Amino acid sequence: MKPLYFISIAILALSCSNPKSIISETDAKKIDLFGSTKKVDNLSPYIDDISVIRLEANSVIVPTASKILTLDDKIFLFYGSEILEFDQKGNYCHTIGKIGNGPEEFIHLGDVCVDSKRKEIIGVTSKNEIIRYNSTSGSFIKKTKLDISGNTVDGILPLKNGGIAAYFSNPYKIEDKEYRLLHFNEDGKIVNKSMEAKDSDFCISMSFKPSVFQGYDNSYFLSYEFGSCYSYIDKDGEINSSFYMDFGSKGLSKDYFKDVSDPWMLVGDAFEDKRIKCPTSLMTKNNIYVSAFGENSSVWNFITDGEKGIRWQSSSADPVPPVFFLAADKDYYYFLYLEYGHSETTDPLKRYVIDKTGLELKDNDNPAVIKVKFKI
Repeated sequence: MKPLYFISIAILALSCSNPKSIISETDAKKIDLFGSTKKVDNLSPYIDDISVIRLEANSVIVPTASKILTLDDKIFLFYGSEILEFDQKGNYCHTIGKIGNGPEEFIHLGDVCVDSKRKEIIGVTSKNEIIRYNSTSGSFIKKTKLDISGNTVDGILPLKNGGIAAYFSNPYKIEDKEYRLLHFNEDGKIVNKSMEAKDSDFCISMSFKPSVFQGYDNSYFLSYEFGSCYSYIDKDGEINSSFYMDFGSKGLSKDYFKDVSDPWMLVGDAFEDKRIKCPTSLMTKNNIYVSAFGENSSVWNFITDGEKGIRWQSSSADPVPPVFFLAADKDYYYFLYLEYGHSETTDPLKRYVIDKTGLELKDNDNPAVIKVKFKI
């Protein structure tokens, strides 16, 4: 039987394309992820600091989180129907937004981001509306309908002057061309388009793992292709290619699904294949973290400064799924720890957390946020 997290991956598969973009890729550094890292099993020599934030359970229940945002001294946990605010000690502050059909409400959010200059939490609804809340008080600011129809927005990145960039797993068609990224002003009007999609390919869009993550200094990182690919960065409201994640011959080829009449038939085989696929990336100020799937849905983790680093693998035979990064600030990567009574884990990062901190979640506890500062 396949692990639960493999089943989640295969839930959502969409046709996608190789990026042809106005965003320059010529200056992006190619990083040889296997050549620049060494394999380790014990993370102890490579972790400079770790802290556990136990989320208060008296006032609110946190079932899970698909994304973490940070702003000032606050942590925001997002999982589709709620945005929960906590301080750095895990004290619950308030819930942002409300489920409903009213002008200040939403049924479901596809993604969230932070406009740090305006102190706004921004979400995109399942109706392709941009909804804004004050990050300090949680109060509603306004809701704006994006000037599009059809495709649903899968991810958002903050731009200058209140604008946002919307990412589409299934490219958005304008006239006779398709684009992965549309730029909108504060009023919801399209002001630019990029990542033109051509030469259709097939890839897996992971329903439980975002394509866009918040990194250091409220930068945002976007990656979405199947094998070796670019990571894009939104820094100070401008989007550029950040670096190229190169897995060499160990990466699954973009031609894996080429000339196949029904690519769905190969999804299971792709995740059993030992080659690397579906990478996502994130950065602190000084290093890069890449997470990608390997053989039988195992997970490869790479930490590198581009020249040297470490890598480790989380086994698919582990009794619980591996941890995934959900955010980063200048120094730390943020993870959500969800395991209750699974101290037998073989995952190197979880093993370190348990051995170092003695963390154990009881039935009535909320998940814990883990902050890790690596040294390489």
